[in-house]
Amino acid sequence: MRDHNFLSAVYRNLLKYDQHFRNAFQIVQQVHAEGIKQPYTVLFQRTDYMLCGKSADKQQNSDYVLRQLEVNGGAIGGISFSARTSALHRQILSKFGLDLSNAVEVQTNKGIVEALYRAWLKFGNPKAIVLMIFNDVPSSLYYERNSLFNDLILKFFGKAQIVSLTLAECSAFLTLDPNDFSLRFGDKIIAVVFNQQMMISANQAEMEARRMIERSTAIKAPSLAAALAHTKKVQQVLAKPGILEYFFKNPNEAPLIEPIRSLFTKIWRIDDENTQYNQELIEKVKQQPNQFVLKKIEYAFTEKLVGRTYFGQEILSRLSSFTAAERASYILMEKLQPITVKNHMVWPRKKPQQLLQDEEHENHQSFFEEVTPELGIFGTLFGNVVNGQVFYNVPLGHLLKTKLANENEGGVIRGNSAYDSAYLVD
Repeated sequence: MRDHNFLSAVYRNLLKYDQHFRNAFQIVQQVHAEGIKQPYTVLFQRTDYMLCGKSADKQQNSDYVLRQLEVNGGAIGGISFSARTSALHRQILSKFGLDLSNAVEVQTNKGIVEALYRAWLKFGNPKAIVLMIFNDVPSSLYYERNSLFNDLILKFFGKAQIVSLTLAECSAFLTLDPNDFSLRFGDKIIAVVFNQQMMISANQAEMEARRMIERSTAIKAPSLAAALAHTKKVQQVLAKPGILEYFFKNPNEAPLIEPIRSLFTKIWRIDDENTQYNQELIEKVKQQPNQFVLKKIEYAFTEKLVGRTYFGQEILSRLSSFTAAERASYILMEKLQPITVKNHMVWPRKKPQQLLQDEEHENHQSFFEEVTPELGIFGTLFGNVVNGQVFYNVPLGHLLKTKLANENEGGVIRGNSAYDSAYLVD
């Protein structure tokens, strides 16, 4: 169920300084004040984990623990690539006659589409359409969104029309009925809005389109409020003592609390007004700067620092020089020390090492690298945010990303990570 007061308290400081975020949260507040027109919502989630050793010597200790990196719940990535990578690797394995029962098959797209289809049925209007909002910036994400769109077309063939628009196009072509708050595309009512674009924009027209969608009777997948509940700031607050107990009040749920808490990465706020707290935090980082990472909160629009993540000594200089606005936009995290393994990395437009035999390439970087795996678990929940009723709640598979061990930051687009799949052995 939605907890508006909790979310408001979490972002109190960020709302003071970030105009773009404040504009977006004002939409959430307006929807709450007016009364939710559509209680049904669909949530897609990807939770990322790393496997870490309990001792300092990670490679020699066989006792490992999972640690949670982050929880994504807006326009989550990797949905289509997880299934495509799995299929590609299974095809390669079959050519070598290897046992495919050890290769985990992933079909994330099917689960996504099924959840949207159930939402469309629940809307109760067989003539209503489904809208997919996507980012039109050319990138690898285009192929992922295109794959999802094609799967939607196949699932809804002969049942409902699928329309794909950018948020800018939504501002031009969508209307909100002032009487019944139905969201319309021309003369067609929209049943479900599947969002695959950044939830917050600096463009006023796009945010007015977002406001129109949020106030409507269309089922949001997800809503803006749900997306804002999936940031590193919320992750930091949930890790505080007593917060999980606040959400798991039923005595029967008490056994869940410690297993969940044991997965959390240590996170600290850096916008505390307590000077002593801030100084103690700086001293903690001074002692072991390589054990921390300074990350920006998702959806925070700090113009000078968009997208930057800081490591090591850079953290100290930033903690000392950040303005109040910048402090509100960042959190300090424990830098995880995951296990490393050897794996072959295939790079675009580069030949494998064994093909480079001449002396000119004798000293080039090896393609058999030390890497760290990152496991993302997908899931979906379709339910009623007002009374807490759940209609559909299933796991959707996983995404495996492999990162070069010597790189601080991963990222497929950066070229430091690659989509991967699991091959299980004893």
